[in-house]
Amino acid sequence: GDEMLQEELDAYRDVAASWLKKAVKLVVLNVLLERKVTMEVQRPFVGGIFKRGLTQTEVQERLLKLGVRCKGMTRCIKDSLNPKEVPEALLTFLKRMVAHKQKYPPNFLLTSEKRALEIPLHSDRAGQIREDQAWLILTHFLFSKILVVDLISAPWLHGIGPQAPPGKYEQGNLRLIAGLMYRAACGAVAVTPRPEEAA
Repeated sequence: GDEMLQEELDAYRDVAASWLKKAVKLVVLNVLLERKVTMEVQRPFVGGIFKRGLTQTEVQERLLKLGVRCKGMTRCIKDSLNPKEVPEALLTFLKRMVAHKQKYPPNFLLTSEKRALEIPLHSDRAGQIREDQAWLILTHFLFSKILVVDLISAPWLHGIGPQAPPGKYEQGNLRLIAGLMYRAACGAVAVTPRPEEAA
């Protein structure tokens, strides 16, 4: 089988980040520009002398804002998934990433990913990769590790917006969106157990 080197992975992670950045840049910039706006969702409560309350209407407004940002980001990502928009070298690399008997760099796969790929914990080489397992690898690489961790959670480190970290509200909003996008990605690629495992 093939062996993927850490240097290759780092290089193509940068290529993938540049491609995904074009898709989500406008939505992330929009969140960064919304200073002093919080999308944190919690139960309504009555305020006091030192703390302003939160009404049910305000909670619904925050949920609506979160939903609009996440839908906008999802729509932009979907548009960018057109094969004509993906750099050819990246497509070739992603095909290698899900090839049968691929060996990955140490620490590339999380324990949960190894379990889903049926790789022993002491090994980094996959066996025969099923379609659902291939989608899991690609989704975790592109969306969990690049989109969520880099581009949404810390855009200022990756060329989106000002280089200085934004304020606490903007960072909090980005973390909320990152968390929702991560859950959506994980839910979309749940690996189907083999019939004997499901029994």
